[in-house]
Amino acid sequence: MDKAAVKDLFALEDALKTLLDIQRGLATLLEKKRLTLAAGDAVALADLCRREKDVVQRIQKTERGRHALMDRLKTSLAGGASEPSETWSLAVLAERVPEPVRTRLKVRRAELVTVMTENQKNASTVRRASERLLQHVGGLISTLGSAAQGGAAYGQSGRLKSAPVRLSTLNLSA
Repeated sequence: MDKAAVKDLFALEDALKTLLDIQRGLATLLEKKRLTLAAGDAVALADLCRREKDVVQRIQKTERGRHALMDRLKTSLAGGASEPSETWSLAVLAERVPEPVRTRLKVRRAELVTVMTENQKNASTVRRASERLLQHVGGLISTLGSAAQGGAAYGQSGRLKSAPVRLSTLNLSA
């Protein structure tokens, strides 16, 4: 293995550690977001969404660098034996590097998979809570709209019927 490949392996380990740290930070943000949704704090929720967007952009940037390192390592380790369009997963790459780097890559990969799987579940929970809140607010807006139009009642079909506003007056001056 040449010096450039060794350097790329250390850079890959650093990129994986950075990704793990960022993913753990995202986990913290998702938990705060879930609690903020439950508390109904719109200002804090907007701030958390902005912070989450920044974290996702950092993940994307780090992933682009990791993919570039993986491509260079694939070229170096395969010696031109692999197809140019073929991409290697981290598990495949780890099998082709010597110890102790192999074990460190496998451990880091396992940690990342664990944290990312947990983040995926937490993001799904937050998304479902957001959708429920949106449905609730939509129902409130519909009810308020009906009330502003003069009221509504359920018809025989079980659907909400809007009734036009009716104004009536009584002249008591006579």
